[in-house]
Amino acid sequence: MNRIIATVLIALTCYCPAHAHKKAHHRGMLDALLTILRDRNTTYDDFRIASNKLAYLLAAQAAEKLETVSVALETP
Repeated sequence: MNRIIATVLIALTCYCPAHAHKKAHHRGMLDALLTILRDRNTTYDDFRIASNKLAYLLAAQAAEKLETVSVALETP
């Protein structure tokens, strides 16, 4: 179990929004997280970590679909 969580956490910490088009990679991470969440032997802490990571991934995927607008900014 710990090896699966370590693999998922390494993959998630390497997540870069510039490479968000790699849907197959995301699908693998989603599947791994869902496996952890569905396992009745998952500890409370591991469940909480996996659910937070899953929420992050889902929010990132939803954010990809948002419209963006270019604006000119002046910085101090």
